[in-house]
Amino acid sequence: MIHEAEGGARHRLSHTVPRLNVPDYIFSYGGIDVSVRQFLLLIVGILISINCWVVLRVVGNEYSLGRWMFAGIPVLVTAAWGWIQIHGQPLERWLAVMIRYYSRPRVYVWRQLQQDAEQPNKSGKVKARKISLQEGAAGSNEETDETAA
Repeated sequence: MIHEAEGGARHRLSHTVPRLNVPDYIFSYGGIDVSVRQFLLLIVGILISINCWVVLRVVGNEYSLGRWMFAGIPVLVTAAWGWIQIHGQPLERWLAVMIRYYSRPRVYVWRQLQQDAEQPNKSGKVKARKISLQEGAAGSNEETDETAA
């Protein structure tokens, strides 16, 4: 919207829209708020549990404790996945950080630059390094003392 001031100058009005990091809740029951993300995770857990219940039909009858336990594990895992947060972050972010941490190398090899190697030491002598083309991790480095000019 453009607003005209007294002298005929035109100014554009600007409004700041607040951004809230509050999830949208589908429903609330007795102090437990269920967001869209938590609801979908719970539905996925229930569907996986129903599948496990049908597959585990060969293990025992419907009153078998083992069948109830194995069929209930997916619901418990997805419910925990939806409601547990560590330091205000959901578990999928922690999983992504953990995967990124374990996929990156943790051994760093420091190699001195050639310029740093040619600086004189306390006695005023420069240690020159002769590097062969076939030098590997266990290659031979010959060091000679030369006087600094």
